[in-house]
Amino acid sequence: MLLIIFSLGLLEYTNRKIGKLGSYIFLISSLFLLFVGVFNERFGIIHFYVSVGFFVSLIISLLVFGFYFLNEKSIFFSSLSLIVGIIGIFVWSLPWEGVAIPEAVSSLAASFWSSALGLRMMKIRKESSN
Repeated sequence: MLLIIFSLGLLEYTNRKIGKLGSYIFLISSLFLLFVGVFNERFGIIHFYVSVGFFVSLIISLLVFGFYFLNEKSIFFSSLSLIVGIIGIFVWSLPWEGVAIPEAVSSLAASFWSSALGLRMMKIRKESSN
């Protein structure tokens, strides 16, 4: 649920079409994550589909944000977005016996990205209110 709220903040934070696109894809990713919890592993194939939906849409949104931040002349967030997206692609492309490692690595990388961006958004909001 917190990721959905963060996604709504991203919609407010972004301004160009590509930023809005990344925000909407991230919102979809957040909804998939909610469904991962609702449809846990006892639901079988449904859990698989929403889990795949989460990780695929998360990676796509990060890549879109990479180009958005490049247009915004934010090299740090552009690089961070693209690196985290590429980490997600890379870790899921390796042969693993299970999904725990790619889930943990890509989720941790995305958590770092969202924390860094969240702090940036808070700083900008604080500066604009002064």
